[in-house]
Amino acid sequence: MAALASNEWLSMGAEAEAAPEVDTIDQVAGWVEQFLKRYFFQLCTWVPPLVGFGIFLSYFSSNHFFPSFDLFQFSSLLLSAALIGFFLFAPVVAGIALPGLVTARLFLNKKTLKGKLRRIGASEQEQERNALMLVLLCFTAPYLLSSLATSLLLVTFAGAIPISHALVSAVIAFSFGLFLQWHFKLAQWSFLQYGSSVFLALMIVKWVVLDSLTYSRMAFGGMLSGEMATIGIFLVPLALSFTISFFTMGAVGGPTHSLCFSVPLALAIAYYSGALTSMPERVVKGLGLGSYEAASLVMEPEFCEKNLPDFMSSAVPCVLQSPTVIWSLGDMFTLRVGKDGIARQVQIPSRFVKAIIRNPG
Repeated sequence: MAALASNEWLSMGAEAEAAPEVDTIDQVAGWVEQFLKRYFFQLCTWVPPLVGFGIFLSYFSSNHFFPSFDLFQFSSLLLSAALIGFFLFAPVVAGIALPGLVTARLFLNKKTLKGKLRRIGASEQEQERNALMLVLLCFTAPYLLSSLATSLLLVTFAGAIPISHALVSAVIAFSFGLFLQWHFKLAQWSFLQYGSSVFLALMIVKWVVLDSLTYSRMAFGGMLSGEMATIGIFLVPLALSFTISFFTMGAVGGPTHSLCFSVPLALAIAYYSGALTSMPERVVKGLGLGSYEAASLVMEPEFCEKNLPDFMSSAVPCVLQSPTVIWSLGDMFTLRVGKDGIARQVQIPSRFVKAIIRNPG
């Protein structure tokens, strides 16, 4: 990473006698770019249905059932699932890719900065030190300090308003900007350009961290309670901020480099925070097909008289109170019904279901 930053920012002047070696990262980015140019339309055609089918299949597998209709006939349903899944996952990718792209576009790639750095440090070692200092000041240090500040606000003022987080991020960004301007002896108002770009980056990273922290609490459940909750509030944002700051440097090479890092990292963050594993349930719930608790379910008297099991009995004849609707499309409705502290999964033919009363919201 440091070599990539050094090559992009600092080695502008001299012409190499021999052809430079192609960095592995550049090779991967070039391959990805060529692959997308060649197969873009094919990917747009086949990937969404496959992703949608994968989401449904994961949901069916986790709930140990399969619907009584041919899913491949419901192309619009598959596309809708893929679209919802995309909108659930894309913000995480954008949240990882955008901070580096914003900083690189608005500050690091400015000709005035590159020209100034070109004149600082004649030797290769000095250029590498300058590149490492830029990486530290533009990515690692502000991200980590912002992470600690975010955790302190969450622990000290649990209901801290968004303006508090924004003010703290602004102070961090412009403070580092002043130091960078002094260290590299840049133009008088360079810290404003730096501060505005890093402030936007910090706010994006903060959103990713807070969103991941929410899912981490859901994933770990009761494990993050008491003192463990405080430790988690500090460690999770710190680890995420450091990881994002490291991979964000790929943005110096351009959007393709950034995507090569942001997509795998977003998948890892989404998986370990629980956002990815909960995606099938969120997609099915978003489509209104299941994965929600209904207020009640009204059935036909014919079914209650002949087929109603004892554990499904209720105070109101032929009405189930607070059932969990797992799936409500096709020939069979799949429900989870609890009684006496035991939850059982049952299937009811859809022709016997008169109405499902959903809770508000």
